[in-house]
Amino acid sequence: MATIVGRLGGPRFVATLLARIECNAFTITDEDAGVLGLGLFLGAVTANHSCDPNCHQVFEDSSAGPPPLRLRALRPIALGEELTIGYINISTTREYRQETLKSRYGFKCTCSRCSSLEEQWRETQILAWACPRKGCMGACVEEYQGAALFRAWRATKDGKIPESFNKQTRARVCTACGVRLEVKDVQKRLADLEKADAHEREFKRLLEQRGNGKADTVRAAFMEADKACDIYARCLVPHISLCRSEFLTRLVEECVQLEEFGFISKYGILSSAGFEAISPRHSPAPAYLYAQLGKALLNVEEPGQALTYLCKAIRRLEVSHGLDHPYVREVKELLVEAQQWTGRKK
Repeated sequence: MATIVGRLGGPRFVATLLARIECNAFTITDEDAGVLGLGLFLGAVTANHSCDPNCHQVFEDSSAGPPPLRLRALRPIALGEELTIGYINISTTREYRQETLKSRYGFKCTCSRCSSLEEQWRETQILAWACPRKGCMGACVEEYQGAALFRAWRATKDGKIPESFNKQTRARVCTACGVRLEVKDVQKRLADLEKADAHEREFKRLLEQRGNGKADTVRAAFMEADKACDIYARCLVPHISLCRSEFLTRLVEECVQLEEFGFISKYGILSSAGFEAISPRHSPAPAYLYAQLGKALLNVEEPGQALTYLCKAIRRLEVSHGLDHPYVREVKELLVEAQQWTGRKK
């Protein structure tokens, strides 16, 4: 190894070269978004990052050699407008995106999405708790943060986010009806959320035992998952909660590996609204979940629901991947099957 490093120019040169590859390489994927390796593409590497990018990188099918990379526009781009892509998973919170970009690429993102008070208010709702008042669909946010951020958002939608908005308080207040969660209520709900974490850990433990020949471990595992889902539904904003959606998405991934199509449709439908709420408007990320949902719903003989999700997947994929991409063709075949099946059932 020392001889090879010496021939390449020494440890310092090799470290610099590896760092440049780490920062500039693209993850090469197949038509199902499976990872194949890394590649350097001199044209695409000049595109900067945005958490609301106007382009998406796609690897096209190529039997003659390495798959070529193409940048596809996600929305109309003005003359002279910079082309941007997402360096990381952008279907998550501003805090997570900033930490990831800083640690991996060494910069703080100042794109329109990260700087928008409207977006910050939207994320506050996604991270909020459910209102305890029966029938209220409002979101309980930290009292200081919610009131100050809402006033600033109403005053100017394009301003910078003051650091003072990050101040923490224990009390929470509903943005719809004004009901206040006192400290004791907050502590009780935090304890409930810890129970949900415990159920999720037990779910993972039981799935790990599945390979040891123990009976009914999968069924017991999904019973634990249901208990966690019930707590999240009671404590968090049901339809758009990021925490609940991320948990449900992880459940869907496990179900795909187990080929438990009934559970895929169950958890996938619950997670879809929250996953779409945290994703940028033109992002193709929700399309993969919609396609999985459509396939699972066909397997459990629910062609009507399958048709709904497959149509949503196609609308995004045709923009982000193009009409001739292998994955789009595969989803279109499922769409045609759902259409034919729906016609037969009528």
